[in-house]
Amino acid sequence: MPGMDKYNPHLPESKKKGLTPKQVEMLEKHAKKHSKKHIDKMIMVMRKEGKSFSAAHKIAMEKVGNGDDKKSMDKKSMKKGLTEKQKKLPKKLQEAIMKKKK
Repeated sequence: MPGMDKYNPHLPESKKKGLTPKQVEMLEKHAKKHSKKHIDKMIMVMRKEGKSFSAAHKIAMEKVGNGDDKKSMDKKSMKKGLTEKQKKLPKKLQEAIMKKKK
């Protein structure tokens, strides 16, 4: 997807300094769904400000968002026009269905 710069889930050693093993593990999982910019902001906040993973995530979401340029559909507009069976599908599939309907 253009504009999406997903982070390599393998964090370099230089970025792991000052983080607990649990934070590193959580970041590697988290990096699969968020951009490099988002993950870098979280690392900076956790290392320099000593914030928790959750607090760093909240700050990163406020400052840089998900790192995704496109706006995701809000829940109400996305659910409208879907069958009951389609509403039980994962969000990404629901979005794809809605795009096809347009």
